[in-house]
Amino acid sequence: MNLFTEVAKQSRESTNKALAGKIAPLVSFTGKKVERLLPEKRDKEEFVKLMEKVEDETDMDEKLAYLETNVKTVGKVIIQVLRGLT
Repeated sequence: MNLFTEVAKQSRESTNKALAGKIAPLVSFTGKKVERLLPEKRDKEEFVKLMEKVEDETDMDEKLAYLETNVKTVGKVIIQVLRGLT
């Protein structure tokens, strides 16, 4: 493994932990549980976008339109989080 690979790995892990820390309070999970449920950075980012939309002042039709438009990415994240609730 070269120097850049290790730096990239450390950076990825640091970013994932930071995102998990932001997500944990939103869903009453620990950072470790968020890491387990949403191991990919992209999933964490999609979850943050989803929560922003949920908290947005838009009406339910706009929220549903967002879900419909983004069902492939957001749906996966929703399922992963719901599994963590059981």
